[in-house]
Amino acid sequence: VLDDCSLIQITGQPSGSIAIVVINHCRFEEISLHFATDYNSISPTPCPTQCCVLLIKVPQYQKQSSITIIDCLFAHISAGKSDSDFRMTPQSDYAPVMITYNGYPQLMEEESNNNIEFIQTRFISTHGSHTGAIDIRGSIGSVKLDRVTFSKTVAELSTRFVSDAFYGNVMYVSGIHDLQYFASQFIVHCRSDSDSPKLAAQSSLDFGSDDYLIPDFQSSMVISESGSDSMGMGTEISPFSSIQTAVTMCNPKKAQFVEKQVDMVYYPISMNIKAGIYEESEIKIVSERITMKGEGIGNT
Repeated sequence: VLDDCSLIQITGQPSGSIAIVVINHCRFEEISLHFATDYNSISPTPCPTQCCVLLIKVPQYQKQSSITIIDCLFAHISAGKSDSDFRMTPQSDYAPVMITYNGYPQLMEEESNNNIEFIQTRFISTHGSHTGAIDIRGSIGSVKLDRVTFSKTVAELSTRFVSDAFYGNVMYVSGIHDLQYFASQFIVHCRSDSDSPKLAAQSSLDFGSDDYLIPDFQSSMVISESGSDSMGMGTEISPFSSIQTAVTMCNPKKAQFVEKQVDMVYYPISMNIKAGIYEESEIKIVSERITMKGEGIGNT
């Protein structure tokens, strides 16, 4: 249970040095983001707090940080008290992961140039205020998502029916570029079965219009030597080139984490592996009922 604090907080260095942080192979499970003090522009006290599993505050003034989260799991994370008198507001800051800047929530004085990357990381049944997974506040640099999956992630501002609130069940951005900023190079092979809107920006009223950037999971995928892991879509026309990429993007096992019985079902996945020799690196299987079919022992 976290009250008025975050489990891990990474802050930028005041010096001119470059900070490099790598969080690798960690599991964050069964965590309650219980309470955060809301920001109040009229009364500066008490000081607002952010209640997160991972809170990243990058430096301003041309300083740079490089933060990488690799092969981590965020699962079964709740947000807010269950008391009947508890209220969540548009000023509440709860999130499994929040990326912001030193001095937040005061106005950002200068854009930062930081590099933050999520690689092969999973969010399963995670909750926050404005988003169920990744909350980005401010012009903090580049945030790249590479083969990140989001399953049944929930923004509590939607389920608690808070008026005048913006939210995205997968990712919420505020104070930075339009979500199209992420389209070309910063969201790569990500999948989600969370409800719409998956992606939302404070500056946009078009709820759900950018959800195509993180499409639904696929029930069937095609792998071919002539395919591409960087440009492929796992289809007959545009196959992947490795089994590892296809497995990484599968709908994950989630029965022990989700709240609803309907979400505890198995999701059968089929992989059609074309003729060829595939030399694969280490593969972590996180799904159930994957069927792989080649073109015969002599061919695949």
